[in-house]
Amino acid sequence: MRKVTQEELNQILADHALWLVDQRTGERANLSDTTLTDADLSGVSLPYANLSGADLTDADLHLADLTDADLSGANLSYADLSGANLTDADLADGSYVNLYRANLTDANLSGANLSGVNLSDASLTRADLVSTNLRGANLSGTDCIDANLRGAHLSGANLSYANLPGVNLTDADLADANLYRVNLTDVDLYRANLTDADLFGADLTDADLSDANLSGAHLSYTNFTGAKFGLNINDVKAIDHATFSQDAFEWLILRGDWAKVKDTVKIVDN
Repeated sequence: MRKVTQEELNQILADHALWLVDQRTGERANLSDTTLTDADLSGVSLPYANLSGADLTDADLHLADLTDADLSGANLSYADLSGANLTDADLADGSYVNLYRANLTDANLSGANLSGVNLSDASLTRADLVSTNLRGANLSGTDCIDANLRGAHLSGANLSYANLPGVNLTDADLADANLYRVNLTDVDLYRANLTDADLFGADLTDADLSDANLSGAHLSYTNFTGAKFGLNINDVKAIDHATFSQDAFEWLILRGDWAKVKDTVKIVDN
């Protein structure tokens, strides 16, 4: 890792600003494999910059513009990326990216590549993750209150114990995802793909699962009080010890295993 002085950093930022206006002048910022721990980069404009392999632990990137930036292999643990713009940024490219406990509140990550990234215990409250690639990512314990994950790719992702109340997951792909004991209260899962997903012990109170693909999903001990669904509940692999509202009864009795599991299922008033 190479160290960058404040004077060098200022020059790199100035040259990058010129390059953004006219690529015949200035120079694209190359901060790959640099040590920028605790750096104050709040509000910087670094679209298309090369930050691959950089150590940005505890860095302040609040309101930074990192559109289309290369952050593959970067360490952003504990970094403040609140309000940052990471639209179409590359945080994967086959390299491990660490965003453990990072603050991404109100950040724009739409279309970004975050496949395999470690986002455990990070804050993604109100973040824009529309169509973001999060395949195989670790989001365990992540706080995603009111985030927009419409059309996001989360197949094989680990969201165990994550907090996602009010999240928009319309058209999201959650096939084979680990949703163990996740909080999905009042979540919109309309047309979402939950094929073979593990929702053991999850809270789906008042969630909208209409037209969601629930084929092979594991819903044991899940709370479905007030949740919306239909015949798709018949495609679920297991519903034992789950809780449903009274109006779900008309769909539950159509399941082939209803006689076997009905004594374990809890039906509550709407």
